[in-house]
Amino acid sequence: MNNYLYIFCPKSNKKVDITSIKGKKILHRYLYKLQMGGVKISAPKLKWGDVKKRTKLWENRKPKSMKDRQNLVKKCGKRCFLITKKLKYPVCPKNNCNIDCDGVRSARNNASIIMNRKTVKAKSKIWAENAYKKAQNLGLENCNWRKI
Repeated sequence: MNNYLYIFCPKSNKKVDITSIKGKKILHRYLYKLQMGGVKISAPKLKWGDVKKRTKLWENRKPKSMKDRQNLVKKCGKRCFLITKKLKYPVCPKNNCNIDCDGVRSARNNASIIMNRKTVKAKSKIWAENAYKKAQNLGLENCNWRKI
């Protein structure tokens, strides 16, 4: 039993699954009370294994080689890449032309890593900033991300 998927219900004195409707209501009520009390709340950190599971799906689907990327451009056009001239930051899997939310997430994460490095070429930093903005907009449009 994973302890991080349950929350304690004060009325019934039992653990309630967070994914259930009742658990979600209890969790939202609890977080609201904390925020009203002045406590800053951040997203929970996933265990290292859980993070690997999230990115492993995209690792298997993404176009890895330059040949895969060129085939994807011929098949789908340049909308599958955030930096179209250099074919960087792919957001579509190599099999089809649909934008993949895991691809958008990984492109945004990779761009933010490059943006926050101390020693980077100026052009790479500009590309990363543009890719980050495009990925954020794609995520809001296609992947139902919440605006922060």
